[in-house]
Amino acid sequence: MSAFRPLVVAAVVAAAVNAQDPMPDESSESSANDPFLWLEDVLGDKPLDWVRARNRESEQALAKSERFGQLRDRILSILD
Repeated sequence: MSAFRPLVVAAVVAAAVNAQDPMPDESSESSANDPFLWLEDVLGDKPLDWVRARNRESEQALAKSERFGQLRDRILSILD
């Protein structure tokens, strides 16, 4: 089960976080000016460090919620 724990946390975080901006249309000129284009390098050290830092921030914020703990525990009990 411990191998699934990060996936469960990621799923709960993804479900709880509401995206503010829609994904840009890749065919538009705006994608050429995308300041986050460097994140497309999904195996690069810099993007992965950035993502890990955002994940830590999200997990810390969500962990303060009693509801998050309840959802996490329920999901883990289902997966066990």
